[in-house]
Amino acid sequence: MRKLLVTIFIGLMIGLAVGGAGSYFLFWKNSNSEASIAEVVADTKVDQDEFILFIDKLNLTAPIITGVDPSDEKRYNDALKGGVLLMPGMAHPGEGGHIFIYGHSSSDVQSDYDKIFATLNDLNNDDEIKIYYHGEEYAYKVAEKKIIVPTDTSVLAKTASETLTLMTCWPVGTDDQRLVIIAKKI
Repeated sequence: MRKLLVTIFIGLMIGLAVGGAGSYFLFWKNSNSEASIAEVVADTKVDQDEFILFIDKLNLTAPIITGVDPSDEKRYNDALKGGVLLMPGMAHPGEGGHIFIYGHSSSDVQSDYDKIFATLNDLNNDDEIKIYYHGEEYAYKVAEKKIIVPTDTSVLAKTASETLTLMTCWPVGTDDQRLVIIAKKI
C-alpha cells in the first residue's frame, strides 16, 4: 500500500512539474476517458454532500472527492474541477489515520475550485479546519506549515494519531514547490 501511495504521490508531483497546475497525472495518460464532472462525482465512493472541507478563516468550503482512479488523468483533472481530492488509500475522518487532501492554488482550467487553496498560506498555528463526513463534524487545529519540493514524499507517512494534511502548489501560479498544512484532531 505504501508503495502505491508513493507512486501516486510521485506521479502527482511529476504531473505538476511537467504539465503545470492543471495536469496532475501527466505520465498516467489515458486519452480514452471522456468523463464529465458529473460522471466523476457519481463514481466517487462518498456522496459529495457527505464529505466537505470547511475553513472558516479562509471562507473556504469544498467537497472532498474520493475514489478517483489516479491512473486516469482526465478523470482526475475533471474531479479537481468539482472540489478537492482525498489521496487514494489515505484515511477518512474518524479512522485515526492520516487524511491527505490536495487541491489547486491556481489552474489553467476555470472552475469553482480552480483556486480553492490560493489562500492556504494565510493559515497559522491553532487555526481551525473542519471536515463534515457522514453526518459528523471533525475539527483539526493547524500545527505546522511548511514548503517542500515536489518530490518530497515524507508528507505521506503514516501518523501516530489522526492528522489532516492539506497540500497545494506554491507559490500561487507556479508548480515549483508545495505548500503543506498539517493539522491535528481536536
